[in-house]
Amino acid sequence: IEGHTDDEPIKTARFPSNWELSASRATKIVRYLQQVQGIDGKRLAAVAYADQKPVVPNSSETNRARNRRIEVLIV
Repeated sequence: IEGHTDDEPIKTARFPSNWELSASRATKIVRYLQQVQGIDGKRLAAVAYADQKPVVPNSSETNRARNRRIEVLIV
């Protein structure tokens, strides 16, 4: 599970940077898949990319919203 953010810097007590925010997004989905859906944790991984892999340029609010996402890779 990959967590992503837009390029707007975040700095809160909970998320000191976009890295922590993207990690939280990814780990929440991993936890859900393991605890609720019963998928073996050995088959899951969480990766945080922050703003490093945008799908579109962060040139508008619509595009920034598209870059705030998680991606599920099935291998």
